Amino acid sequence: MILLALTGCFGQFPLINEPPNLVRINGRVMPTRRNQGQPTLPAYTPGQPYELTVEVSDPEGDGVQVFFPGVQGEVDFDPDARSGVWHVPETYSGWGLTVYLRDTRKNDPAGAEWTFTFDNDSGAWWRPDSGDSADSGSDTGATGDTGR
Repeated sequence: MILLALTGCFGQFPLINEPPNLVRINGRVMPTRRNQGQPTLPAYTPGQPYELTVEVSDPEGDGVQVFFPGVQGEVDFDPDARSGVWHVPETYSGWGLTVYLRDTRKNDPAGAEWTFTFDNDSGAWWRPDSGDSADSGSDTGATGDTGR
């Protein structure tokens, strides 16, 4: 009887908190499987604002916070609209941008990180990191909560 009760509740109460998913970034669709690679981001211009728009989801329906750890310059990001602007420094010549998503589950948050290259750089590089290992509390990016 207990086994039947646990089996019936498994879909409602997952035993593992899955990390949030990045669905789209700047209109570019993310692959549904991590081993399929990922798109590059549109080219940036040093000293010019770079618009950021993300679409996220969470398997359990938790709220999602968005971080840009290690970004040079300032990021003004509207968490509710999931969009904002990265103020690219005049002297920036970097190769990538990291996006870190963390759900808002109080006792067991889960997170995932994606690092993108830009169209004006060579090749795409990808580092998935499931877990809450990114230094997301001290970055210059803004955070947001989906309010779910």
